[in-house]
Amino acid sequence: MGVLNHRFYFRILVKIEGMRIRTEKQKRAHAEEMRVWRATNLETARVRSKVASAKWRATHPGKVRYWLDLWAKAHPGRRAQWCANRRARVLGAEGSHTFGEWRALLEDSGYACSYCGCTDKPLARDHVIPISRGGSNYISNIVPACKPCNSSKGTG
Repeated sequence: MGVLNHRFYFRILVKIEGMRIRTEKQKRAHAEEMRVWRATNLETARVRSKVASAKWRATHPGKVRYWLDLWAKAHPGRRAQWCANRRARVLGAEGSHTFGEWRALLEDSGYACSYCGCTDKPLARDHVIPISRGGSNYISNIVPACKPCNSSKGTG
């Protein structure tokens, strides 16, 4: 009985490997054809790709969460940037800024708080005109501020 099962599984593995090899050969044979099709049907290709990606994300939520967590741990600054821009979008603020613009602003300020000048505390994005009062999320409306200064704004 064990030998029959072994032979059966071996045949299945051979079939699967053959299918994989045929698929790879087919991809290589039609690569140029597919490249031309994508170039001429760019919008259709984008829609198909988005639909396929959404379907995969819906059927593999655990894998999606795993990879997002890995990315967030590897890119904490970019994750914070994404969260800040998303928060501003949800609140209806106009504009956005990139992580590079934020880093440039920090370097221009010498990594110092815009209000007290301290350099020993972590800096956060402070909107000069708050989003809640109609301010934008453009980099021109943002200054680096330490947590105590950012928290005490508007209380005095």
